[in-house]
Amino acid sequence: MSKELNEFFGMPVKSTLEAKLDGIPLYSSPELKKKYIEVISKQKSTTSITKDIIKLVEKRMITPVWLNKNILHLIGYKLFAPGGIKSIAGFFTPTLNRIFLLIDNNTNFGFTNDEQLALLTRHEAMHLFSNKKNKLFFKYFYSELHSYYKNYFSLLFDLKGNFDKEIDSIIKFIYKKFEENMINLDNPTKEILEYVTYLHALKKYSKLEKEIFDTTVKDFISCISLFLNDMNAFLNKMRRYSNILRPMYRAYRDSFGKVPTKTICIQELIYPSEVISILSELKSDSKINNVFKILTK
Repeated sequence: MSKELNEFFGMPVKSTLEAKLDGIPLYSSPELKKKYIEVISKQKSTTSITKDIIKLVEKRMITPVWLNKNILHLIGYKLFAPGGIKSIAGFFTPTLNRIFLLIDNNTNFGFTNDEQLALLTRHEAMHLFSNKKNKLFFKYFYSELHSYYKNYFSLLFDLKGNFDKEIDSIIKFIYKKFEENMINLDNPTKEILEYVTYLHALKKYSKLEKEIFDTTVKDFISCISLFLNDMNAFLNKMRRYSNILRPMYRAYRDSFGKVPTKTICIQELIYPSEVISILSELKSDSKINNVFKILTK
């Protein structure tokens, strides 16, 4: 099976132009789409939702395409692809409201990579759901989002007491200012500065000394600013922000019982849908699977 799959994915037969992103063409073919569905239908994490995925492929909401090496700088796939897979990548583009799964012509598909492709499909579908049906997404996954961010900020600032309202305000703020405004977020300076106000509202619940709390806020803002403005610089300096990043992994454990081990957590601080995307990789339950059915309607 792996040999046959590898031979097929390595041959861009009868390909047609699917889209252009920043002038970079992306090609697919009926055969590529057929083989993608064939792989998805046999993976543990997508077997039960294959019919819905087929509909999304038919609606051109999910499209496997040949990997154009020139596009990699646009998506930073080595950082954010599940499992750190170098031969498969994927991303959701809000401008086209579509998911593109990049298939390397030279990839060596095996059973592990096949499952990673399935997990990648689940991951990106949560971003699609958020963008396409943002009000429903926010309501549908609010309890999970509240749990994650409450645990994260509690760990970050050593919070005690009832600070649910403040967490609610933070979630609503970042969802509206960053997630819903993703396309127009060219210069997020104003939004980042506004973020500080919401963080300082947590100070009265913190057991940290004032100076340590203020330093943590500065590190937090510096970390997300660096990520938004220069991803390469963020990658080079991310160890400097371990105090900000490390609690993100623990928050997954405290909220959902599992820790993501093959991804770099950072997007969660500005894009709440990333929390649910990671959750969709950690768990395969009826609530998350139902998202695919909602998207087909």
